[in-house]
Amino acid sequence: MPIQTTLDPRDNERLQRLLSRRAEILEQISQLEEELHRIDQRIYRSNWYHVYEDALLDSSVLRAVGLVHFYDPYEGPTYLVKDVRRHQYYKHAGQRLEVDAVAVYELTKSGQTRTVGFELKLDNKPDAFSKAIEQAILRRPLFDYFYIVYGGWYIYYAVQMAGDFLSTLSRYGIGLILRPADIHAEHLNRPIVFCKSYRAGDTDA
Repeated sequence: MPIQTTLDPRDNERLQRLLSRRAEILEQISQLEEELHRIDQRIYRSNWYHVYEDALLDSSVLRAVGLVHFYDPYEGPTYLVKDVRRHQYYKHAGQRLEVDAVAVYELTKSGQTRTVGFELKLDNKPDAFSKAIEQAILRRPLFDYFYIVYGGWYIYYAVQMAGDFLSTLSRYGIGLILRPADIHAEHLNRPIVFCKSYRAGDTDA
């Protein structure tokens, strides 16, 4: 029986559609990477990057959150980072609360937005992690998702603490991102999403 050496026209059409879709996804990823790079450049220019705690939130963390919540394995990235605001104040439960950072993600399919609050903690005190949890619980109702981003000398202690407090983090829908790091901001390593934040209505919560 002779071996077929040409594609069936229907297979060829499917292949062309897949290749076209792949090119679209690569273009979306490229645009997203450019926007994240611009965000990093704004951090550098505004000198936030020289304040170690603020430097915990950079494009690598924004990308990690986007991959966890807004990335479709077949469609590619389904979000844009529309805005990142630092040191925002909100009134909640009779208190005036400062939030270290807020990121606004736009869902490209629906045009809806999702807000992500961040508690940034970089400290050399063993109780820093438990304080971060207390602060995160107070601020959690203000946003769709909320993450503690933790890095510092006691990073491995924080991992142990995270295990102890995992049920608390899960109960309040608070996620944890670790930055195992050289303390100097320019040498922060890639973020590790230790646990995911959830919002009401998430199907995998």
